[in-house]
Amino acid sequence: MDEKCKEVLAGLSGKRERSRLAPYGRLILELHRRGYSFRDIVPILSEKFGLNVASTTISRFVVRLEQEHSKPLKTRVRKKKPIPAVQTAPVVPEPNKIMSQSDEVRQRITALKQQKTRAEPDAKAFDYDPDQSLHLVRE
Repeated sequence: MDEKCKEVLAGLSGKRERSRLAPYGRLILELHRRGYSFRDIVPILSEKFGLNVASTTISRFVVRLEQEHSKPLKTRVRKKKPIPAVQTAPVVPEPNKIMSQSDEVRQRITALKQQKTRAEPDAKAFDYDPDQSLHLVRE
């Protein structure tokens, strides 16, 4: 590396942390681990440190911290209960029953086709004229 580059780097201070919550990260994580919700943590930070942030800000901060570390920082782990496997015999319908069901369907379709359709009402509820606005027809 060039001497001038080394001088520039030596003259710069470390990069400032981007989040106002960073100094309180361990506290926030510990409170959350103890069961405090993000909404519960907001007034604690406000009263003790004068830090006014939204609960969603704290939530996003915790998620970001967890993503930065290889393993999740939360210690609350919910164990999934195994679902017991139930063995059932396959249901095979009887051949006569299949035929009777299809015959029944055909009969219902035929009956529906023979029904008369409802007649359209003769009276119009309104008249449409493109040159005029819509209006109700009074009887």
